[in-house]
Amino acid sequence: LWGSAVYLAHGSHQNTVKNNLIENTGEVFVVGGAIQYDENWGNLISDNVIRDVPRFGIGGLNYDPALRSGGNTITGNIVLHSSQKSSDTGAIYIYSGPDGTHDGDIITNNIVVDAGGLE
Repeated sequence: LWGSAVYLAHGSHQNTVKNNLIENTGEVFVVGGAIQYDENWGNLISDNVIRDVPRFGIGGLNYDPALRSGGNTITGNIVLHSSQKSSDTGAIYIYSGPDGTHDGDIITNNIVVDAGGLE
């Protein structure tokens, strides 16, 4: 209820997050994703079911060009009823802002249903 169910910390890399059922995360602090990764690379996030979350189902933030980031694969996930309590959101949300060195992520074969968002 307090935050992300899975958080991959700055500088971590080549992790696998697979075959999880994640629901109702981030109800107290609506700040990140049910699965959240920041400034890391080479991760596989696949075959998870994420439902009833207030912000991102899967969120990635990459903003520091001095840190390696990108090359993550997000595939085969099902995200249901995400983005219910935030206007700056997405079922799968990747931000690379000022980080022009970000390697890019691969997002493929995911199912998204009812990605809300406040007006």
